[in-house]
Amino acid sequence: MSISKEIKKIKIGLKKVVIIFNDDDKLEISPNTYTEYNLFPKKQLSKSQIKEIKSRNEIEQYNSYALKLLSAKAYSENALRDKLVKKGANEDQIEAVIKLLIKYQLLDDSNVIKEYLEYADYKHYGYNRIKEDLIKKGIPLYKIEKIKYDDNR
Repeated sequence: MSISKEIKKIKIGLKKVVIIFNDDDKLEISPNTYTEYNLFPKKQLSKSQIKEIKSRNEIEQYNSYALKLLSAKAYSENALRDKLVKKGANEDQIEAVIKLLIKYQLLDDSNVIKEYLEYADYKHYGYNRIKEDLIKKGIPLYKIEKIKYDDNR
């Protein structure tokens, strides 16, 4: 059993890159993952390197999925975690995606709260309705309890 594999051929498309090894195994990855790992024909990859490339590529796919969701509407961190779990991501992958989104300020529970409070004010919702809805959106209770609510709007 060989410890490493040699890249035989690389097919580059717009949305995916197909790596073909000498044993005719194929690996589909994103163009970003391809450039990140500086892959080229005749390059030897160990099993651990292949595993790392696959893992990095999966994280990138989950990140793209999260960005697609966030482009449609704001999600709480917990709600986004639930979506990623349903998509099949493991805890390490979810943490990597969440960390990146928070780093670039694309995921922020306070924005979800702020947007919802503006909507709730327009609809004249009371505190209990607001609290209940924010819990449903995955906002932690300690963040909800920090909200200043004025009954005399």
